[in-house]
Amino acid sequence: LAGSLRMPPGAIDVSLTTLARQLPDGIWQLPGPATIHKDSRQISVSKLHLTNGQKQMLVDGTVNFAGAQNMTAMLDGFALSNVNPFIAGKPARGGVLSFSLRLAGSARAPVIHARTEIKPLEAKGYKIAGLEVQADYGNGRMTAEAAIHQDRVHQLVANANLPMELGWEHGFVAHPSGDLDAHLRSNAINLAMFNPVSQRTLRDFAGLLSLNLDVTGPVQHPAASGGIWV
Repeated sequence: LAGSLRMPPGAIDVSLTTLARQLPDGIWQLPGPATIHKDSRQISVSKLHLTNGQKQMLVDGTVNFAGAQNMTAMLDGFALSNVNPFIAGKPARGGVLSFSLRLAGSARAPVIHARTEIKPLEAKGYKIAGLEVQADYGNGRMTAEAAIHQDRVHQLVANANLPMELGWEHGFVAHPSGDLDAHLRSNAINLAMFNPVSQRTLRDFAGLLSLNLDVTGPVQHPAASGGIWV
């Protein structure tokens, strides 16, 4: 690591010229200079780009506390096994993580697109084909979709949309402005897939789960309809 830190009144400036970290899947390093700046009006990051062969991490753009937004962040090809050395006494995790985030719009009316994907996902000796999550916000509405793919045939799918106010022009605001509309569907997945994340009081899941649920109404007390079969 090589660079400089400056702290003029009301601001922080970080300049990085060299950054390298050895992880189990190789060396992640900064191919060129990067800068980070924060003051009372904005946080800006320029060319914070780490690479490891074809794998990469990037943060570039500006988040303004008032006014226009322009920020991109992404992580492509990150092996979850990289974090295993830092999780003492925990089961090893496996899989490849990809993530992207795009922020546009304004502080008053932001536009956000985020996506996460892990393929495959392994933990405690159990493996699933993949996990996908996508969330978007714009025009006063949040939408989200998630899918757990146990294999090519069996999966659990959920989607939801929620009117909400989100912004940070005069302090951070995030609260629902309408009713939730969510749906969960599964065509029989093996409950053993939940064992890697189960607690001591609930463990050793087994059997097949099928569900068809609709969850609607106010976030504070939504109503569910449909069925669950085990």
